[in-house]
Amino acid sequence: MRRGPHPATALFLCALPTVCLAQAPQAVVNRFAPQQLTTSRPDGRRSCFMVLRLTSIDEPDAIAAGYTDGTAVVLRLLTRVAPDTYVVSYETTASLPASGTGCNFTGPDLDRDGQPDVQLEVSSGTVSSTWAFRWTGDTLVPRSAPATAGR
Repeated sequence: MRRGPHPATALFLCALPTVCLAQAPQAVVNRFAPQQLTTSRPDGRRSCFMVLRLTSIDEPDAIAAGYTDGTAVVLRLLTRVAPDTYVVSYETTASLPASGTGCNFTGPDLDRDGQPDVQLEVSSGTVSSTWAFRWTGDTLVPRSAPATAGR
């Protein structure tokens, strides 16, 4: 008796460099890892994400994705352009310098001004760096310069 594919198997159909079909938000985030961070050791790379908008069938429509390799950080906005098909629609202009091994997002309205926000925090031990962005519904707009704080 022939069995189907293993339940943990995922099918990816990709057209390089920025379009990919995927099944879950984490799979989308993993597929769009920035090239400038892939040269570091795999065990030193981390990612995190925040689903910003869902479709009427609860499929992620926009995903904020943060990536770090311990020395730099890249923030990308992954936008759904067709069922299970995403593109990079925003990226920080350059890798943001930060030493960190942890990655986390907070939102949706951090400063209580009625506008949705996304804040990316990268931390390592007792030091953390944060970047705040306004979510317009279509893109991310930087709200502040990176802040570094001790814990």
